[in-house]
Amino acid sequence: GELQATLSLETSKFKKGVDDASGAMKVLERAFEIAFGFQIQKTFEQAVSMVKSFVSESLKAGLEAKVTEHAFSSLSKQIGVNSDALVKAMKRASCDVVNESDVMRSATRALQQGLAPDQIVHLMEIARSQSILTGQTTTDAFNAIGEAVANQQARTLKAMGAVIDIDDAMKKHAATLGVTAEQLTTTGRAQAIYAAVAETLKGKLIDVNHESVRQKEAVEEAAKSWGQLKEDVGKALIDTFFPLAEWFRKSAIPVIVEFGAGAVKVFRTVISAFQAMA
Repeated sequence: GELQATLSLETSKFKKGVDDASGAMKVLERAFEIAFGFQIQKTFEQAVSMVKSFVSESLKAGLEAKVTEHAFSSLSKQIGVNSDALVKAMKRASCDVVNESDVMRSATRALQQGLAPDQIVHLMEIARSQSILTGQTTTDAFNAIGEAVANQQARTLKAMGAVIDIDDAMKKHAATLGVTAEQLTTTGRAQAIYAAVAETLKGKLIDVNHESVRQKEAVEEAAKSWGQLKEDVGKALIDTFFPLAEWFRKSAIPVIVEFGAGAVKVFRTVISAFQAMA
């Protein structure tokens, strides 16, 4: 009897211990479910949001790139410039730290300002070298120097190490053309400033092989690659989606409308037949 009582007591203790352990495990399981389930859901939502944002940004970048490419190609043909050769030369002059659409945008503006392809490439070399002075990217430096040349902005040129006398530059260039400075066209004035900048910085460009320049360009290269990726993805999506959307608009929608109209006609016929039978 005593043994039976002891066994019963121990069995009860064991069962209670199992029940307590089981309860504790359920509480722990629920805690993990709440914590990690919420985290997984949140992570998934963040991932979806990031993908949507990337696709949206890519489509925008891709569309802008296509417009830029078209504008650059059209202008190049009009003035007889080899667009592919100019883009390759500019990318090479920048040490390939600018993406194609930025190059095309910059080249388009420079061509509109009356600069020749070889002058544009040289300005890119200057921008790459002197951007270390202004703390700009090569792309921003090129755009700045291009605008300064076109609009005779001495302060911007000075920031890049090109200290020139605008009036003197105009007179010198006008003399080579046999005209006065006042008679220079917009293109003539841009040519005058370009010549003065090129002459002033001849042999004075910052060494692009310096470690600080290499580090700066490594950062620009990474940004360029990311931007180029978004443009390429965007253009691919546009090339795939728009033809499909156009096909759907021209082919699928009329078929669906026609099918719907036919279905309505059949339905009305059936209803009329039933009404006649009644």
